[in-house]
Amino acid sequence: MRANPLLAAAAALAAFLAVHLAHFGWRPSALCDVGSEPLRQSERYRVSAARNLRPGFVVMDGKDAGGYDGQYYFFVACDPLALHAEGGWADPYYWQRVLHPALAWILGGGAPERIPLAMAAVTGGAILLGAWCLLELGSGGWWVLAYALGAGHLYGLQRSVGGPALSLALSLAALLAWRRGRVLPCALLLALALLARESAILVVLPLGLWAFAGGRRRDGLLVLLSVLPLLGWNLVLRARLGGLGLATSGNHVGLPLAGMLARAFSLQGSGVDFSASSRGLANNAALLLFLGYAVWVAIDAARSFLRKGPTLWGLLYLGHALFFCCLAKGPLVDLNGATRPFLPVLPFLVLDRAGDPDRARWGVLGGGLLLSAAVLAKTTLDHPEFHLF
Repeated sequence: MRANPLLAAAAALAAFLAVHLAHFGWRPSALCDVGSEPLRQSERYRVSAARNLRPGFVVMDGKDAGGYDGQYYFFVACDPLALHAEGGWADPYYWQRVLHPALAWILGGGAPERIPLAMAAVTGGAILLGAWCLLELGSGGWWVLAYALGAGHLYGLQRSVGGPALSLALSLAALLAWRRGRVLPCALLLALALLARESAILVVLPLGLWAFAGGRRRDGLLVLLSVLPLLGWNLVLRARLGGLGLATSGNHVGLPLAGMLARAFSLQGSGVDFSASSRGLANNAALLLFLGYAVWVAIDAARSFLRKGPTLWGLLYLGHALFFCCLAKGPLVDLNGATRPFLPVLPFLVLDRAGDPDRARWGVLGGGLLLSAAVLAKTTLDHPEFHLF
């Protein structure tokens, strides 16, 4: 790819965001997915909404009335240190992923009306940071573009769930520092990645253990100590909010393939829309494609590991693929939930395959672009119902 892939990715992400916001009269608050159902049903939610929602804030109705996780991260971004959470919505599960909301709070100057756009800016910047890291790690332009426009990244940008993109970018930056022999910056970047999303532990543990196995005990210890800021922050949240975020972080994991099989065999009765509407068909076709693709990724990861032997990249790649296959039924309810956990697999898959001329390389690239096309199509077809706060 001759053109600058970072510029191409930035332009594509901006265009995607513009198409989505056009449905809402260019109101950035639509990115937060605040739902009308929580406003009606939860007194604590209404308290937080009264504190932070400004007149003209987009509130979702109809099939989107429940909102999405972005609404909770918006509340965190309005009070990242949880200093004023008393009496309102206060879930430590979301507050432990404080880095992305905190950066949005800083960028938006602490003003709730500016935070939705700031959250999108932080997410977009994180996606491009991860893409740049892949370039520095030796990936080609098409691979980098496929990463930046990954389906999970698009949904995170669209719905103010930028923690995965930020955590992943910081993890890639840490691995770049590790490759260049800069262990302390690597450990600091991993500590930040964990504060963006605790799933970065899937990078910290194998990297630290790899260092110990290679006789680099000091380096391995530094990497493993990167978990301390996350643990300390959880203790702060326990004092301020009455609970540990980490206590509920494992609820999305189960036996290998059990969640996928349960979802595949219960689609008809699970609330998934099999009507003839273009939106329903697009969503379900993409979901089924994604589930099949995810199984293929795990199988291909194992083959690559057996063929190339135990390299660091191969171990990380295989570990993430196995983790993905252990997802419970809940996160696989639709394309939104299913694509985001796939994000950690993609960069290691890219690093493992970027120099491999066999046809699997193009299968990986084509599958990723197909998923992105499904998200783009769904965004274009969707016309959500909403009202203004």
